[in-house]
Amino acid sequence: MSTQQHPPTPSPSPSLDDPIFAAFARQDQYGTMGQAPQPLAEYLRLVFFTVFLAPLKVIGAFSALVGFWAICQASVILPNNYRMRIVARLGQLYCRACLFALGFPYITHQYIEPPDYPTDAHTQPAGIVSNHAGYTDILVAMWLFFPSFVARKSTRYIPFVGIISYMMGCLYVDRELAAKNGGAVCLGVCVCFVGGRGFGVG
Repeated sequence: MSTQQHPPTPSPSPSLDDPIFAAFARQDQYGTMGQAPQPLAEYLRLVFFTVFLAPLKVIGAFSALVGFWAICQASVILPNNYRMRIVARLGQLYCRACLFALGFPYITHQYIEPPDYPTDAHTQPAGIVSNHAGYTDILVAMWLFFPSFVARKSTRYIPFVGIISYMMGCLYVDRELAAKNGGAVCLGVCVCFVGGRGFGVG
């Protein structure tokens, strides 16, 4: 006696109107995925900026990256107790310069504290959880707090970025091993908190 197996019923595709996508919904004139039709003048403006302005942004952002990379390379001659302070302060300045080059001359941010927020909380280790609503949220976190990050292991070997992540004290994670032993990752993060380092998680 054989039984016929029916394929599973596919679940309905989520709608972009679902509240869970609210943080990622675009309210500008370009619409979802930037695919909204535009007038001819707007297309010409975008072409002009792509040809003339985009290269300047790339050059400015890359110059900030290389400048901070050079600072990290030169900082090895400094005593350990001064090195991290100097690297962190200059890192914040270079991250702000990079944001400026990418087209963010003015940035406003707001701290929202709960009613029972402890008075000494600003001096305690903290965690940052980013929902990646934009491509600059890591730069903004580095500019404001310059925290360590939980990063994939290969980040250590990316040109320019590798030594910067090392100087930030990032916790490198092998994602394949982390899937089998997530407790080790949690332990590493807890050790960093006990050591007084803030942490960013993307």
